[in-house]
Amino acid sequence: MLHGGADRHLRTMTPPTIMTEAFLSAIRKNPLLPRHSWYFVSGVTLSALNRPEDISAVYKLAIEKGAGTSDSVPSHIEKLEISRKMREALIKSAAVCGLPKVGMTKCRSIMYYTG
Repeated sequence: MLHGGADRHLRTMTPPTIMTEAFLSAIRKNPLLPRHSWYFVSGVTLSALNRPEDISAVYKLAIEKGAGTSDSVPSHIEKLEISRKMREALIKSAAVCGLPKVGMTKCRSIMYYTG
């Protein structure tokens, strides 16, 4: 145990992100995942692992490059569909694995975008 308040500071630090660009690219192009599901499967997994800060990285990539395996700028309608599917997956998974303990403000952008 560290002296003073240093140990409390270490416990509250956010761990480094595990969602690097290379890792997200590998998930997007995984042939074993059903078509157009990589982003909400990743989001639910990160939610169950209590990694809400990484959910926003997945969501951002899906909105910027689309739900498919190829890089393409999605239309406004496709962005809404991505947002709706991500929101629905996170809400439904909460019944089974609960909500992340911290960082739910990171997920609010999904709620705001789909209003």
